[in-house]
Amino acid sequence: VVLRGAEAFPRGASDSHRATVSGAARDCANLGAETLLKVALTGRSARAASGPSWFNAPLTVAVIDPQGRTVSERRARLKVTLPKGQATGAFAHVEENLSLPPQPSYAGWTVAIGFDMTTADARRAAKVLTAER
Repeated sequence: VVLRGAEAFPRGASDSHRATVSGAARDCANLGAETLLKVALTGRSARAASGPSWFNAPLTVAVIDPQGRTVSERRARLKVTLPKGQATGAFAHVEENLSLPPQPSYAGWTVAIGFDMTTADARRAAKVLTAER
């Protein structure tokens, strides 16, 4: 899930640049002793005419178990680059090798994605999803 409120960077108005997540996917590989998670996301970026051609956005990917505990978390600086001479563009990013403990099933687990996201934000997202099930 892309956390509502953390789908865009910066959170709030910005005159110079903006990145917004528009899609996400995940893939798991069960290796027996652990499961490796890969998360891919796509999005749109924009800048003002005088804005930078690239910027870093603080991305967080967190995996939360059904009890609301953060099992794995990855914080990354996503470099968003806009095409030369253009005010908008697309970006893609992949976070690989997030290690999860072995489980017979990952039902009820949540992968939360967001910019400038805190652990509390990720837990809030997991609670909302669990309540909706």
